[in-house]
Parts: sequence; C-alpha cells; structure tokens
Amino acid sequence: MIDLSFEIRRIKMALPGIELDYVNSYVVKSGDEIAIIDDGMYFLDNLRLLMRELKSMNLSVNKIDKVIGTHFHVDHITLTPAINDLASPEFYIGEKDYKIISNDVEKFLSSTLSLYAQNGTPKELVERILKEHPLMRNKRIYEEMRNLDWRKLSDGSEIKVGDIIFKVLEVPGHTPGHVILEANEIAFTGDHILPKITPNIPQYPVEEKSAVTYYINSLVKTMESKVTKGYPGHGDQIDSLPSRINQLLQHHNERLSEVLGLMKKDECVTAFELAQKIKWNLSKPFADMSSTNKFFAIGETISHLYNLEENGKVERKERDNITCWKLISP
Repeated sequence: MIDLSFEIRRIKMALPGIELDYVNSYVVKSGDEIAIIDDGMYFLDNLRLLMRELKSMNLSVNKIDKVIGTHFHVDHITLTPAINDLASPEFYIGEKDYKIISNDVEKFLSSTLSLYAQNGTPKELVERILKEHPLMRNKRIYEEMRNLDWRKLSDGSEIKVGDIIFKVLEVPGHTPGHVILEANEIAFTGDHILPKITPNIPQYPVEEKSAVTYYINSLVKTMESKVTKGYPGHGDQIDSLPSRINQLLQHHNERLSEVLGLMKKDECVTAFELAQKIKWNLSKPFADMSSTNKFFAIGETISHLYNLEENGKVERKERDNITCWKLISP
C-alpha cells in the first residue's frame, strides 16, 4: 500500500502554440516546505493560475522553496524566471539537460537540425523548423534561465522537501538529461512515461548512442526501481507503471520492426524518406504535419535507425553526400 506522507496538487498549465492540451505542474507540500515539479510554460495565465492554486492551499508563490524540472523542454520549465522574480527558491534540473541550457539552446537546436539535414531533411523544412520551433519562440526565456543558480541532478541524487526525500533516477531518452523523482513507491515521471501517448524519442547529436537504446534501458531501470504509481507530465495519473512500461517497450519493438519492414534489400534510404512512410500515431499524415511534429518524426526515425545499426540490422552509407541506410543481409 502506498503511504503518501505529503500533499500533491496537480495544476493543468496551458500550452499556447503547442499541439497538446496542457502540461501537469505539481505542487508538493511536506512539513513546512513547498516544491514545484515542472512549473510549466511561460505564459501570464499560467503564473496567475499557479498563484490561485497556491492561495487555495493557503500558500503563496513567495514561499516556494524548490523548483524541480524533469527536463529542459519549453512546456515544462519556462515559467521558472517568473517564479524567480517572485521568490528565492532552489532550482534543480538534470546535469545533462543543464548543459543544454547553459550552452545556448539555439546552438543545440541548430546542431540537431544539422544532423537531420545530413539524414535527408530538405533545407527549406530545416529553415522552417528553426523559425517555428517552440525553443526559438522562447529563446529570451532560456537566456534568462542560463543565469539562474541551477543545482545539477544525477542518478542517485536526493532532494529533501520537508519530511520527504525524493530519490532521483536519470532516465535519458526523451531528453539526454531527463530525470524522474521517486518516493514511497510513486514517481513524478515528466515525459519519460505518459499514460496515453508515447513520448517522443528524438536523436540528439550530443548522445553517444541511439536515444531509443537509452530510452529502452531507462524503462527497464524504472521497472526495476519498484515504483507502482506515476504522476506524468501530460495526462492523468498512471495507476500501474509496470503495465505502462511493458506497453511502451512493446511499442518500440514494433516500431523497430516497422522500420525494417519499410526497407528493401539493396536499397539505401534516408531517414527523412522513411519518416514519410511510418504510421505515426497522429491524426494527420506526415505531409500535413506541423513543422514541429515533422521535427519529432524525423528525430525519432533517426534514433530507431541508430538502434538498428547498433544491433547489426542496418548500416549507414552515403548517397550524394547524404546519409542513407541499408539492410544488412543475414
């Protein structure tokens, strides 16, 4: 039986300009301390909502002790500078995601898009993604976040909030430095594990191996941690994390098989060409997707190809100075 010796309040933060309904921000109160896990997206209505929810708990923004980001994405942590203006909390994020913030997110996005271009993404689409990506729309906020005094989290780190101690698990996959927070058999999972949709697992140039490989290993690691209930970044709580983990593992095995099935013997195909053929779990086909969703689809295709390469199923070649992928005959 799960014994929650602390109070949790979920706040559904708006996501203007993003194709998801909301992101979950969590207020955690234990003893005399207040922590915010994933403060949400920079938007005045979100700040006002946070203030109202805290007031309903007889709390206030200026009493926030800790702000913890599960990962660096726009929808999860860009309200941070506004909170810093109103309070003096400690700020926490995974060490590898901190490096992305501190090294300039525009450079990070540009280097990622260079990888995608090398994998066949047309120049005009690369330019459109760079212009329209949520990171670029929030560039000024990230510049402010670079100057905050972040405490870097790694595997096994602990964060004390009042009477509760959260253990940190590094779970790379969705981002290189994604973390989840565990205590009393529950976990705040961020976008590592979601109840209905499968988290996007894109390939980033800072990663030494396939992001899908990292993600699968992270799912197994979470399963072994014995947590049972999850509080995710999007959607309702997950009552059985082990069951959901098994579903996600099955999904990626099926996606790997799908990619192999789309490749023909003796044909060298680019990741961009494959991304257009994969059956994505979206309402629109690839051609009609937004530039951001195309970015997600291409990145995930590359990460699955990297995994197949690591497992001796495909090999990379060059075609007109562009990376293409070829089946390895058994």
